[in-house]
Formats: sequence, structure tokens, C-alpha cells
Amino acid sequence: MEKKISLVDIIEKWTRAFPGMGGYIDRERSRELDKRIRTTLAAELDAQKEVIEGVISEIVNQGRLTGLGRLGKITGKMARLADTIRFAPHGYSGGFDPTRVDGERLAAVYAFDLGLKSDLAGLAGLVSEIAEAVEKAGEKVVALDKQLDQIDERFKQRGAILTSAEGADIGPGK
Repeated sequence: MEKKISLVDIIEKWTRAFPGMGGYIDRERSRELDKRIRTTLAAELDAQKEVIEGVISEIVNQGRLTGLGRLGKITGKMARLADTIRFAPHGYSGGFDPTRVDGERLAAVYAFDLGLKSDLAGLAGLVSEIAEAVEKAGEKVVALDKQLDQIDERFKQRGAILTSAEGADIGPGK
């Protein structure tokens, strides 16, 4: 019985035969993983924005206008933050990038992104509470707005991890 060899197996054997190629493949995989993580986080935020847009529609359908301005600003913040996350610099630098990102900084970025996922889970909880009790959502909307500002400020630290000399000391909540 013949063993079927996949293209991936052939490429991996080929890269092991040439010095330096394995590291290149690992870096590319790391960049792809970083991109997937950020895309997932941004998609989670986009989903929460859609829920808030549904709340806005419900308020409008009820003929009420109170709170629409703040909710509209919140959806704008959510869209901007999702784009900031989605298009943030890669966690692993390429061969010709001016700033080198070593494994320690990359680990700090991944830990940061995990913390951000936790922050977004808390945000999702607030969004759910707002969607469930539209009439009594005033305080929750204010809390959601503040939490979005905190997440946005915290995400700005991610760039510092990639560019600072002591990047591993910076992370979520630090």
C-alpha cells in the first residue's frame, strides 16, 4: 500500500533541507496566526456593534429618541476600534522590517491579545444587558461607552510592545 504524500509534507521536508528556511516558514505562520487573532477579535466587536444597531432600530421603532445620540457614537467607536484591531501592525516582523520583533515580544503581544479577548467578553455582556432591557439601559450604555474608551486606550499599548526595548513588560492591565 502506497503512502500518499501531501504537498505540505514535501514543502516541510524541502525547508528542512535548506538552512534558514524553517525559520522563515515559522515567521510566516506566526504572522498569519497574528492576523487571524486580530481578525477574530475585530469580528467579535463587529458582532456587538450589530447588536447595538438593532437596539437603535428598536428604539426608533418605539418612537423614542432618548439615548440615540450616545448609542450612535458607541457604534462609531466600535467600528473604529474594530478597524484599529483588524489593521494593527503584525506581531512578527518580516526580514526587512525596520523594527525587529523577537520571540519574547511576540509572546507579550499574544498575551495582550488574550487579555483583549477577555475585555471584549465583558463588553459583550454589557451589550447583551442593553439589548435585553432597552427601556432601562441608560446606565449600561454609559458603562459600555466608558469600557470602549478603556479598551481603545489599552489597545494603543499593543504598538508599544512591538516597538519598545522593554516590550515584554507591557501588557493588558499593566
